[in-house]
Amino acid sequence: MLFAIVPVKDLSKAKERLSSLLPQDVRTELAYAMLEDVLLALKGAELIDRSFIVTMDRKAMSIAGEIGIEVIEETEQKGESDSVDRASLVCKEMGADSVLVIPGDAPLIRPEDIDFVAGKLVSGSPSVILVPARDRMGTNAILRTPPDAIPSRFGHDSFRKHME
Repeated sequence: MLFAIVPVKDLSKAKERLSSLLPQDVRTELAYAMLEDVLLALKGAELIDRSFIVTMDRKAMSIAGEIGIEVIEETEQKGESDSVDRASLVCKEMGADSVLVIPGDAPLIRPEDIDFVAGKLVSGSPSVILVPARDRMGTNAILRTPPDAIPSRFGHDSFRKHME
């Protein structure tokens, strides 16, 4: 079974890089709108068996619930990598053979994009598929079989770190 995980931090402080252009309330609403787009794309993907967000953010939980995405509720957040790795273990315990991790702010993502990556899965064979960000610094998706095949290394230059 293939499960998807979308890690979501506290979006009330999201999009700091846009702070010189947009006030915080607009950046927060933008972050929630982007999350909703990602979750709707996941819901429309045909090759995903179950989809989850992992978060402490109540509004994100509400958005996920309205769309039909399951929630792994955190009591604390140590960082995106830790959140993803803990959620991956939860998914493994629930029967996932593989997990696809997608950031909650992946721009313009479509169900077909998710199915394209999911379609690369080699069932039963340990593997990791990485989708780099356009600048090749970030990681736009990780498909791991088994769910804990490699540790998550999100943050600055995550694509290179995941390749190591």
